[in-house]
Order: sequence, then structure tokens, then C-alpha cells
Amino acid sequence: MEEDQNERDFTNDDRNRYLENKVAFTTHITNSVKSALQVQQTWLVFNASIEFWNNYLPVFKKGNFYALVLKEGVQAMVECFEAMNSCFIHATFTPGDNVDYDLTKKMQVFSNASMILARIYEFLGKSDSAVRVCNILLEKQLPSHLKKSFDAIKARVTK
Repeated sequence: MEEDQNERDFTNDDRNRYLENKVAFTTHITNSVKSALQVQQTWLVFNASIEFWNNYLPVFKKGNFYALVLKEGVQAMVECFEAMNSCFIHATFTPGDNVDYDLTKKMQVFSNASMILARIYEFLGKSDSAVRVCNILLEKQLPSHLKKSFDAIKARVTK
């Protein structure tokens, strides 16, 4: 969102059209991730997830981001999370394979998106889903600061 956006005059038609575009974007991301997973193109799964992340980044930077994400955006995040997790479960990363991406960078994308998803689940009161996301990430080889973050979310939602 640009700084002067609040000063602009938007008609109701403008707002509705903008909302329709935001919903269409999340639908395209969801469909892209599902299709990429179906044809086993892990690079497409991660590219679609990164595209979603980059478009939502201004929202994620806000203190109350969890209240601002559209329900369709949450569904797109879930699809991205599940698809990326499936890639890590089913992909082979042995030397000599034609691995089309840097595993470390993809794990960073996965953990960042998962952190946001877990916090959204926490905000929505979906403790079981938040714990599931945290547990999946805690099974991965993460840096200690990320493990602490996922442990903290898990502790808050299981009180």
C-alpha cells in the first residue's frame, strides 16, 4: 500500500473491483500450486508460493497482518504450505540429481510462509492447525531462532 493511498478517492466500484482482483489472484495461486504439484514441478510450487509471499509482503509487514489477510488468502497460504511440505517429503535431494533449486533457500521460503500461517491460525483460534504447522516445521532442520519461534507459537496455542 502506498503512503498516499488513504488520501485517494475510491468509489465503491473501485473497491469492489480491487477486491475481485485480490480474490482472483489468490485463486490463481491456489490453482497454480495444485497444478504444479500434480505434474511434480517443485520449482513451480515454490515460484507460486514466492509470488504469493511477495504480493502479500506489504500486508505481512503490518502489526495486525493476521486480521487483514482475506479468507481466500489464507486458503492460498494453506495450499502453498501443503504443496511445499509435500515437495520436501517426496523430493530426492541426492547429488547428481537434476535438482532445480537451492534447498536452503526453499527451506527459508517454507519456514517464513509457515511462520505467518501458524500466526494466522493462532489469531483465528485454530490451535490444532497452528500446532500441526509448528510440528511439521520443528521436524525440519531449522536454525535455532526459527525453532524458538515455532516453539513459542506452539506454547501459546496449547495453554
